Amino acid sequence: MASLLAVGAMLGHHDHLASACLLFMAIIFGFLVHNGRYHGHRKATVFLGDSGALALGLTLGWLAIETTMAEGSGLSPINVAFIIMLPIFDTFALFFTRLRAGRGALTPGRDHLHHRLLARGFTPGQTTVILVLTAGGIASAALMAQYLGTPDGVLTVVWIVLLFTYTLQTMRSQTI
Repeated sequence: MASLLAVGAMLGHHDHLASACLLFMAIIFGFLVHNGRYHGHRKATVFLGDSGALALGLTLGWLAIETTMAEGSGLSPINVAFIIMLPIFDTFALFFTRLRAGRGALTPGRDHLHHRLLARGFTPGQTTVILVLTAGGIASAALMAQYLGTPDGVLTVVWIVLLFTYTLQTMRSQTI
């Protein structure tokens, strides 16, 4: 996500924002090095926690807003919505799925997308790769659509249709 924001900042010739995105990526990479599962390192050693996740989300949100609102930006706000689509869709769908099940919408649970992938037998590393490739593919498709001249209004309608489709599918799959 941050890499696509960095590209958007570079396209708009906003070197300070591109540098901030690259620094953010380096920080995340440092975290992943300590939590990756590779030869000789089979267990995570650094715990991110809720506060760390919120701090990452806030930073990513700030970078997204700054990148799209900068003069001559290479990204439109709807492109950023596509870049961060997976976490938004997952949160939105779970909000309604939990309410429908009679639980509090903000209660913790193991029903997030990454938990469902793990429950299907994927390893944590495979789950990470699946989510990163999916998010990157979605964002790349949206950026290509913008590059080809697709109006933001059309992209917005597509985003909303996908949001409700994902939410309904998640609600259906969790009631079976």
